[in-house]
Amino acid sequence: MLKIGIFGAAGYTGFYLIKYLLNYENVSIDCITSTSKIDAKYSDIYPFFINKFEKKFISSDEALNYDLDAAFLALPHTQSFNYVDKLLAKKTKVIDLSADYRFNDFNTI
Repeated sequence: MLKIGIFGAAGYTGFYLIKYLLNYENVSIDCITSTSKIDAKYSDIYPFFINKFEKKFISSDEALNYDLDAAFLALPHTQSFNYVDKLLAKKTKVIDLSADYRFNDFNTI
């Protein structure tokens, strides 16, 4: 079972990521984070997920205590910088869906 964390799950990107990942039985979404929705159930924010996904939001700092295989970062601009190094130090694979680590020049790839 692949243990996943979604940082910034309350936004548009988080919504579609959760909707997508719930189709995979070998994926466990262990934690979801939000700055403003802590302790609210995901289905309270998005009724589409009633009886499908009832996990509660936690803070991103608390999520760093989880033993995750991978973390998706769907955070506001510049916020990913606060978590990438900490997650990588724990050997967590990081997929940043924000703009923080985008290439400025494709010739540098």
